[in-house]
Amino acid sequence: MLFHFFIYLKRNLFFCFIFIILIFNNSNTTFAQYSLNIKLQDQEQKPVFSAQITLTNAQNQEKYYAVSDSLGNSLFENLPKNEYLCEITHVNFRDFSKKINFFQDNIFTFELENQNDQLDEIVVSGTMKETSRLLSPILVEVFSKDFFRKNISPQLFESLTLINGVQTQNNCNVCNTGDIRLNGMDGAYTMVTIDNMPIVSGLGTVYGLVGIPNSFVQKIEIVKGASSTLYGSEALAGTLNITTQNPEKAPKLALEFNTSSWLEKNLDIGFKNKFGKNINVLTGINVYDFREKIDKNHDNFLDIALQSRISFFQKYQFKRKNNRLANFLVRYIYEDRLGGEWQWKRENRGGNDVYGESIFTNRLEVLGVYQLPLKEKILFQYAYNDHLQDSYYGQNGYYAHQKIAFGQFLWDKKIGKHDFLVGLPLRYTYYLDNTPATFNEEQQKNIADNRFLFGVFVQDEIRFSEKFTTLIGLRNDYTTAHGNIFSPRVSLKYAFNPNHIWRLTAGNGFRVVNLFTEDHSALTGARKVILAEKLNPETSYSVTLNNQLHWDVKDWEISLENAFFYTYFYNRILPDYDTNPTQIIYKNLEGYAVTQGFSSQIDVSNKGFKGSLGVSILESFRVEKIDNNEYERTNQYYTPNFTTNFNIGYTFEKSRFSLDLTAKYTGQMRMPTQPQDERAEYSPAFTILNVQARKQIGKNLEVYFGIKNVLNFIPKTPLMRPFDPFNKNVVFDGQGLPQSSPNNPNANIFDTAYSYAPLQGIRGIFGVSFKIN
Repeated sequence: MLFHFFIYLKRNLFFCFIFIILIFNNSNTTFAQYSLNIKLQDQEQKPVFSAQITLTNAQNQEKYYAVSDSLGNSLFENLPKNEYLCEITHVNFRDFSKKINFFQDNIFTFELENQNDQLDEIVVSGTMKETSRLLSPILVEVFSKDFFRKNISPQLFESLTLINGVQTQNNCNVCNTGDIRLNGMDGAYTMVTIDNMPIVSGLGTVYGLVGIPNSFVQKIEIVKGASSTLYGSEALAGTLNITTQNPEKAPKLALEFNTSSWLEKNLDIGFKNKFGKNINVLTGINVYDFREKIDKNHDNFLDIALQSRISFFQKYQFKRKNNRLANFLVRYIYEDRLGGEWQWKRENRGGNDVYGESIFTNRLEVLGVYQLPLKEKILFQYAYNDHLQDSYYGQNGYYAHQKIAFGQFLWDKKIGKHDFLVGLPLRYTYYLDNTPATFNEEQQKNIADNRFLFGVFVQDEIRFSEKFTTLIGLRNDYTTAHGNIFSPRVSLKYAFNPNHIWRLTAGNGFRVVNLFTEDHSALTGARKVILAEKLNPETSYSVTLNNQLHWDVKDWEISLENAFFYTYFYNRILPDYDTNPTQIIYKNLEGYAVTQGFSSQIDVSNKGFKGSLGVSILESFRVEKIDNNEYERTNQYYTPNFTTNFNIGYTFEKSRFSLDLTAKYTGQMRMPTQPQDERAEYSPAFTILNVQARKQIGKNLEVYFGIKNVLNFIPKTPLMRPFDPFNKNVVFDGQGLPQSSPNNPNANIFDTAYSYAPLQGIRGIFGVSFKIN
């Protein structure tokens, strides 16, 4: 009731009222008078604006904050004369730190050193420890929060379409759930982590990138290629790590509201507190509401699922002796999602008169890290999530409850040229639903599936010289379902110089069978799920060759990254949509599957100009035994053979105005079709183009306006037979196969799986962001 009351308030201009009140309540902080001026400039003596400056009083550790203006000035008011530590951060410059004595001078001028923000970031995903991106033997792609502001969206899930080699796949044209695919591989093979903790997995994978306020995301790291040696199950395609902001350096207050011409409404509220001298807390609230019924293709089904979601996020950072780590994060999400026929109402939930897909979700996540008070660097990482889903897909109810508890000890030790990392992970999974996945034949009821995974891994990074580094990793996991699983990885890195680097990585990946919690297509639409056999864990072997180049040509910075990748699967679990159009049949592949391809991206920047072009060429197929020694090769579903990502932007420094154009071209994909389907077996190629303008007003306020899907591309016939979603007018034979009839000559049935592009056409977006640093 409280949540629905909150939604009612939101619909009555709650967003705008709160936003305006908070801006005016804090407006007096913008126009105060100051007594200390810190002036910033680059190496060409040009002013640097939007840098964050923190002054720490050496005597009492009190902190003061400011942001440089368009002239590079940062003003502070009535500072006590003392010694201060001045720390400066900016996305385009290297971090700066210097002690200053505020006794005589009241103007300090500092020169910041330019950096390519993607060339030498500090990353953790590749080796599970902090290291320079240049030094890491594993290639880690880094995307800052400013990168995602080129195409601002209510959810990071949508913003990821800007990244080359990343595909955000909509799995159902009714409820609009989706997953994240790396290099064309299924979303179940992507490990999504928060602050490098494997918190997002299983039933809640789709919720990994929703509900986190965008203002709290510091950056996203992506590692493509098998990463099971470090992260265990589910990391066959790679990892996507969301790094949240440091509570100490986050804005004091952050507010952002945006809405679209489709009347989507999104509100982010964030603020930080300090308790005593040693505890910093970052708090965030995200509210998303979309309750406008829209059916522009006139098929009597909503184009986009209605959604109401609230998320609470809080991160604690504890200061300890000797800079030992101690962080704690908690996140709660509640969502009410509905897709289906236009006339659907709550009383139709679970009935067979009006079709609807209604999903209620409650999810709690807790994670943290604690460094033991020992001379050796030993960390304990822990995570827990509790996911409850109460849903109906038409008249088929799906109720599921999943709990995942995770703990891991990490020992970080350097001995000579060797940099060791030893891990002892333990994972417990509880899963109960009302499907055949947990049905016990003897007791004739559903019984919870309890699984344990014990593991140990050793990683040794050997730096033979400044140019040559190797990384060797070995892991063994014991699972109560499958026994021992061994996962090795080796990587070689050779740097001709810091601007020319080659990396070669080969590794093994595995995925413990957890079918119903990972494949959302099994839970949507009108098909029934059939388990043809006892499923074995999937295994893959992958090889990736990367080349990284960087040039400085006068005022231009140019970076080029190329990658060749190959992955071989056996025991792969593939859904069979073709044998029976009323079913999804799951079994281990009797044969093998291959995903291989090439990707390349070039980034160019010059003062206010930034642009990038990425290309991915992909081939994904399976070779399956069909009869005796005969094998058949088939292309995989939902895997485009060619994609291109393009973005270009320019920032006018004096006016603090930015223009961005982003686009993604997606080639043909094989789609699940019915035996006599009039729809093409391969989807058409299409382009999604977006434009956006942003304007910085003063130090605290930013407004933006954009147009999404400028070309107004909308898929044709996303649903099969939407006029008969319960198949009441379909004739079936004794085996459940549809038969031709006068009103259904092609023997088709209702189907939602033909999904290759968003159903939202052209729309405008408007937003405002307010921060106090």
